[in-house]
Amino acid sequence: MTQIEAGSKEWMPSRAAEFLCRQTERLVKGRSLTPAECQRIYDFCGVRPGYLQWQKFLVPLLSLLGLLSLVAGAVFFVAWNWANMPKMAKFALAELLVVALAVLVWWRWYDGLARSALLATGLSFGALFALYGQIYQTGADSWELFRAWLFVFLPLALIARQNSLWFCTWLLASLTFQVYYATVSMSMLDSTVFDGLDYFPTTALYGYLIVQVMFLVTREVLALRAIKHNPQSWLASRWFSRVMAGFLLLMLTSIVAGNVSGWRYGNPHPFVTALWLVVLLAGYFFYRYRHPDLCMLTLGTVSLAAVGCVLIMQMFDSSYDVGGLFMLGCLMALWLAGCGALMLYWRRKLYERQPVEVSSTEMAVLTEQLRRHNLLTQTQTEEIQQFDHSSHLPWYLRLTLGIGGWVAAMIILLLLVLVLYVIGLLNDPSAATVIIPALILAFIAGGLLRVQGVSKHHIGLAWAIAATCGLCFGFYILFDPGWEMSFLVGSLCSLPVLAVMALAMPDRTFRFMAITALTFLLILSGNLLAGMYLPPVIRFWAVSALVAVIVIFWLWIIREQINLKATSWLRLFSLSSGVFLPA
Repeated sequence: MTQIEAGSKEWMPSRAAEFLCRQTERLVKGRSLTPAECQRIYDFCGVRPGYLQWQKFLVPLLSLLGLLSLVAGAVFFVAWNWANMPKMAKFALAELLVVALAVLVWWRWYDGLARSALLATGLSFGALFALYGQIYQTGADSWELFRAWLFVFLPLALIARQNSLWFCTWLLASLTFQVYYATVSMSMLDSTVFDGLDYFPTTALYGYLIVQVMFLVTREVLALRAIKHNPQSWLASRWFSRVMAGFLLLMLTSIVAGNVSGWRYGNPHPFVTALWLVVLLAGYFFYRYRHPDLCMLTLGTVSLAAVGCVLIMQMFDSSYDVGGLFMLGCLMALWLAGCGALMLYWRRKLYERQPVEVSSTEMAVLTEQLRRHNLLTQTQTEEIQQFDHSSHLPWYLRLTLGIGGWVAAMIILLLLVLVLYVIGLLNDPSAATVIIPALILAFIAGGLLRVQGVSKHHIGLAWAIAATCGLCFGFYILFDPGWEMSFLVGSLCSLPVLAVMALAMPDRTFRFMAITALTFLLILSGNLLAGMYLPPVIRFWAVSALVAVIVIFWLWIIREQINLKATSWLRLFSLSSGVFLPA
């Protein structure tokens, strides 16, 4: 989305305005800024859209969704009436859709609607090719369909100059090779005529990975040039480069993990391992020093963490005793903690005095404009500038650390089970055998979450998840020692555990996960109970009413937070649930 200057209402607010308006919540809580003054800052920065802003946002969005729905509707209509429609009617419907979209593009060429229509046109051509292949049964391989579709998307992407069409083009090129590689490798390896060409599939794989690297390098060169000369250009957007890098690292990581573990079939690929190392090293020096990008560094660290865990598991592959499993769990926990600490270190060093992906110049210009309009005082500006930016993590880093917390929690539970097994408490397990150690984990987690420091909070998050899982399992055994309890009763046992842990643990991420799980289990158990004791019609309306009440309750909480009129009880509940707006 295009970034604009403060005070402009033409489109979405800039990242600097978005970040600064988040900080005003802290000023309101500290009573150095009144809610009325905060609302005026929101209006000035454009973070509270009016009628015209909603119109400029919703019209392109709904137009795109409508065009995509039109294409999907045409495909489903032909599929549903396949036996009743003649061949020419099917082709006429598909071709008329393409012609109509082409006319729309020509008619609204300089409008944003034309770009959405170009995307729908490209998708319609795919449906037309699939229809042709299905009716005439040409015997062509499926990869040839994707190749023909690619040749249509490429000129459309060149014409439109937008990331969505280039993304579809890149995706089709990747799918074409994936299907081609699978087809060619099977046909050549299964044929005795081409035994001398067994090397070709491997060579094609290496070439494909190198081409993917070149695609990413080309995209980054164009993006950096656009950022330098025209920051509002579509090439300056970062999400496409990150998707390409994530896909490349996913492929490299899976192949390298197979090489390291020995679990794969066929010969290993040492060239891919070397290429993976080169990509990680080059990416580290480029995104760490030349063009800092925390998301790219996070992707590389995740790849390194995955390969490291596979390597640790391979070291203990032949050791199935308690000591080997204990060492395996400890090493994996330390490795994941080290990778998490490395990402937090980069977060602190790259953006020590500024928020992520927001330049200090933008923040300085925006605060100066607010001061000139008497919306901020010098004291309030200094208070905003003293904010500890290292505690503000972008969504991708929070997601990565959250997933790592879940993996670490499972490792902690594994180590707990091994300890209980060694001291003989698992010979005759009872509820106290699980609940007491889980409570100890909960106390440790609560202590870590109350200590200052982002790294300690994420370690405490892993301990809190492990304690919650242990307590839920312990209460399951407590209510049914015979292990014959249904899922319904088991979910009901988890509800008080999740509620108490959500209130006890002072961490928004944990509280959000706990409240989400509690809401899901509440709806699921309510549905099962209604199915057991109510007629079908009454059951439907009872479950619908339960879902409606929950949705209305959450919308009410969000509305109260937006209006900055929340009571003390509501603030406590919103903190426990992890909801925070604006965010």
